[in-house]
Amino acid sequence: MVVTWRTVEAWNRDSSNGLNTFQVVLTERSDRADGDFDVEFRYEDINWTFGSASSGTHAQIGFDAGDSVNFVSHPLSQTPGVVDIGLEPSNWDSDCATGSFKYFVVNSCGNTGTDADEACDDGNPTAGDGCGPFCDLEPGFTCPTPGVPFVEICCDSLVVGAEECDDRGTATGDGCDDVCAVEHGFDCSSGTCLEICGDSLVVGAEQCDDGNVTPGDGCSDTCTLESACGDGVIEGLETCDDSNATDGDGCSSAYDIEPGFDCSTGICVSVCGDGLVVGTEDCDDSGESDFCDVDCTIAECGDATLNISSGESCEDGNITDGDGCDSVCEIEGGDPCPIAATNALGLGTVFGDTCEAGDTDDSASCAPEGSAGDFPIALTADIDGTYIFDTANPATDFDTVL
Repeated sequence: MVVTWRTVEAWNRDSSNGLNTFQVVLTERSDRADGDFDVEFRYEDINWTFGSASSGTHAQIGFDAGDSVNFVSHPLSQTPGVVDIGLEPSNWDSDCATGSFKYFVVNSCGNTGTDADEACDDGNPTAGDGCGPFCDLEPGFTCPTPGVPFVEICCDSLVVGAEECDDRGTATGDGCDDVCAVEHGFDCSSGTCLEICGDSLVVGAEQCDDGNVTPGDGCSDTCTLESACGDGVIEGLETCDDSNATDGDGCSSAYDIEPGFDCSTGICVSVCGDGLVVGTEDCDDSGESDFCDVDCTIAECGDATLNISSGESCEDGNITDGDGCDSVCEIEGGDPCPIAATNALGLGTVFGDTCEAGDTDDSASCAPEGSAGDFPIALTADIDGTYIFDTANPATDFDTVL
């Protein structure tokens, strides 16, 4: 007997999703045994699997023994994937490439003997034990040894028999072990093994598990580590952690790097020259100014940092007169002849004094600056970081470090 459903609308007579065409074929098989028959489902074109009458439940493919207990059902039944049933490989004939599924109803099923066309016979019509009510081998089971009870196929994604889970793998530590048993610390009841946060077991992707799901105690309600601010360790959303909650020291109370600081070494230091006065800086004019030295300290004579912008022509680290650089950081004219030039730290033109043969550096015959016999000295920076004193006589030029 052949029953054909051609171009069938959905249950609410809605054809917007397309139409379905399929068949059921019942074949009497007295050639095999009295009362035997085959049930074949054929699917040509499937476009919808549920309508308003089914409340969203997808269609089921199969049949039962009339007792609502023993049945045969295709694995895609009542799943979204059933819409592609017409593309599934045939379970009985390689010539019927896709969309054809045949089941054998054998009258002798249940007599413990494997008769013609029976794939198995375990002496009962009970489904779910490996051999179905129509003596067909159920998905997820195998029978490697005739006469021996069926065994589950672990790692085929079907949870059957004594299996507690089946994730298609034999790896341990993912919730379902290599014998398809649920591992401690996991819940696989949804079909997917998930870590149980709050059970004190750190498993899977958990970073911590303190036995509760209370946030703010170091381990979050999803078992991830929470930042422990002020512990000196940069973690979580922190960009710095200087072991305190003090603002203004480079790492704020929110553990973010403050403007004007560099914390890349683990210690926050102010960035001199960025125009921001922070930390231990006295000033920051983005470089030398008449008020601020290049090291971000207040410009003043005697601080050992030459500041040309403030009018200093020399800087010897003190404000003592008579040593070549006076108390207002100007070059003194009565300084020893050649040494006077070496103490001149400013670039530009300074004056050197002419000394007669036999005079000492401190000789009174070394005339004051600007007197007769003085000669100009051009002070220029050399490429190697030293300074060149260019006198009127090239033979007396010299290179020195200031």
